[in-house]
Amino acid sequence: MLSTGWLARFLETRYKNYPQGFPDKLHPDPPAIKTGDTGSFLFQGNDIDMSVIINPTTGFQLPDIDIVGNDADTFAAIEMQNISEVLLQTQRYSQNIKKALGTSFEHSKRYPKEGDNPLADQLKIVSKLINSGSRTQVYLVI
Repeated sequence: MLSTGWLARFLETRYKNYPQGFPDKLHPDPPAIKTGDTGSFLFQGNDIDMSVIINPTTGFQLPDIDIVGNDADTFAAIEMQNISEVLLQTQRYSQNIKKALGTSFEHSKRYPKEGDNPLADQLKIVSKLINSGSRTQVYLVI
């Protein structure tokens, strides 16, 4: 039985050793972005989920990062270090994401008003990211 998602297996061929060393100059954006308020097993890689979630109702928010050094080789200490690394990586990706989401972009007049149609709201987010030049490989709207 596989414990990884098929899109993550694909992305792992393009993002060798992810998340170590990412973002970098060649990959300034996350490999995948999900819009909606839930996660998806599609992006679960061998070591980590390879996507960032953007909730269209609350926007892109990051938790406060408070890293406490712990040199212990306990399972809990190793997991806390992994979580800290993911949070720091997300913070680095967030600069490009926030910039893209903050740009003004003229959508078609046919789009429903914001809040009337969840799918349209998610597609607006994706269109802003693509229009900004994002190098994200995969977008998922839920």
